[in-house]
Amino acid sequence: MPESTSSVRIDSSRYRARRSSTLGAITDGEVGGRRLFDAGCGDGALTRAPAARRAHVVGVDADPAMVDAARSAMGDSQATTFVEANLERLPLP
Repeated sequence: MPESTSSVRIDSSRYRARRSSTLGAITDGEVGGRRLFDAGCGDGALTRAPAARRAHVVGVDADPAMVDAARSAMGDSQATTFVEANLERLPLP
């Protein structure tokens, strides 16, 4: 089983810059009504913006602590679903 990502130390300024850049790319344009899949969703940082713009987002992460953090950050949002799962084992074609 892979090591939990929650134990990895990351330079926070570089991580925030990268996350902001990716988040900007995802949220450009109209996403309302679309279904999005956030593979390796972590704490849900990339899930929140499209969900706020009325997209339905399914986030998947193998780390239960990250899934819990994502769920906590979204509160009672009906626009998101978070699933604890190993992406390598999902039954996708």
